[in-house]
Amino acid sequence: AKRAREEKERSEKKAGEEEEEKEEGRIANFNQLYKLQPSLLDAYANVLRHTSSSSSVDVKLWLLRFPASGEKRVRQQLRMRGVSEERVIFGEQVGKVNHFRRIPLSSIMMDTMRINGHSTSTDTLFMSVPIVTLPSSTFAGRVTSSLLSACSLTQWIARDRKEYEDISKNILSSPSHISAAKRLVEVGRVKVCHAMSVLLSCQYY
Repeated sequence: AKRAREEKERSEKKAGEEEEEKEEGRIANFNQLYKLQPSLLDAYANVLRHTSSSSSVDVKLWLLRFPASGEKRVRQQLRMRGVSEERVIFGEQVGKVNHFRRIPLSSIMMDTMRINGHSTSTDTLFMSVPIVTLPSSTFAGRVTSSLLSACSLTQWIARDRKEYEDISKNILSSPSHISAAKRLVEVGRVKVCHAMSVLLSCQYY
């Protein structure tokens, strides 16, 4: 009877551990690697450390080999910031169709700071993936905030780096938060597409 009870307890414990197994999440940034300034790598490392201990999502950083020669250096810099190898994924450059297919596999895009994503941010929002951005004073550093404003998603425009990290941590805190953020992007994207269809309509004019 004792052995049977112990077996039952082990079985229940194993089932509980499997239920608590974290879902995978991905912080994506598909910009060229030259845009990854040290302060951005600091922010990535802080968010990854936070989510490893307090999130129900197993978060990884997803970058591109763009160029491939930059991967070794970026991995080295992230290791220096305490980010383990298995938490960093590097993808290949692919054709446009395959690239659009993989974007929705992202949970969030944490935008580059000094030079924002331009077409990268547009593509990301078009595929209903949330973006967190910290705008700078230059044109190149305000592009993503303009896109988010057009989609009525100004809550993801940070005022400083701490807020940039905090917004990202909140979205990545659970699968339900990620899903809710993606739904907000979908609604905002549809609004913009409708507005553009009117703006570019010859019949309307």
